[in-house]
Amino acid sequence: MTARAETVLNEAHRLITANALEGGGYRIKKLAGDASLRKYYRVYHGPESFVLMHTEPFEASSYDFLLVHNFLERAGVPVPKMLAVEGVKGTILQEDLGDRTMLHQLAEAESPDQELALFQESLRLLANFHSSTKKPQGERPVPGFNLAF
Repeated sequence: MTARAETVLNEAHRLITANALEGGGYRIKKLAGDASLRKYYRVYHGPESFVLMHTEPFEASSYDFLLVHNFLERAGVPVPKMLAVEGVKGTILQEDLGDRTMLHQLAEAESPDQELALFQESLRLLANFHSSTKKPQGERPVPGFNLAF
């Protein structure tokens, strides 16, 4: 964890727990949740932005969210970088990948060929995701492999 990431994480945590959306050059925007105990915030500091996840305290070495993240990262799946983790505070500071969605890309497509290329790239990424994240043999199972969706 870099000193910069630790500073951002600590200040953002302080503001969130004080129910403040601004302070000390920081501006915070609550993001839509994911139907769990996790809450997400976009933290702005100067020209940079980060995503802060806040939940109950956790043990980093056995926290499902981080175990799955690490597995996906090792498999070569593009995931946000974890910049700082503070399990005692229940906070994780992540790289901010922005709000741009496939729908935004499709709306800006200038031709049916560009739309087709976007869908083809999406299917290629999904196929790569599927093939690179098969349950590893002989390893401790990652949370999620035992769940049915």
